Amino acid sequence: SCTTTAAGKTAPILLAIARHGHPQAGATALGLLDDALAFATHDGRRTRVATPYAEAVPVCCALADHLRRGADLLAAAGREGKLLLAEAAAHWRFDVREVAAEGGGAVALGSLSGRFPDGDGTRVAELHRGGRITALEQVVLHY
Repeated sequence: SCTTTAAGKTAPILLAIARHGHPQAGATALGLLDDALAFATHDGRRTRVATPYAEAVPVCCALADHLRRGADLLAAAGREGKLLLAEAAAHWRFDVREVAAEGGGAVALGSLSGRFPDGDGTRVAELHRGGRITALEQVVLHY
């Protein structure tokens, strides 16, 4: 929807307001970011946007990337900022640097942004490569 797409594009502006604006304007900006992340996560449509690292990223994940880039600000913004940063961490991304075949699967080496979900360690994920999205049925974080 237009609202969630706009949220991803305005996140840097809202973070700048929170960082440099009047304290009340900053609190309002953080509240808007919190609302945008909650709406984008629960709207049921998984609206996708283009980002520097992939062409069709769920808007909630793109918004979470902006929030992680503002981690210093959010960590210093009190309870609301820390909760927003924790919500953003749940939208993880793994940037693959190298891939090697192993048995019937593959091992990918790279860097993790956010927090890999707790639990049994196996998750469903998406591989974004060359403008295409491939569903991955079993993703396990080893290190």
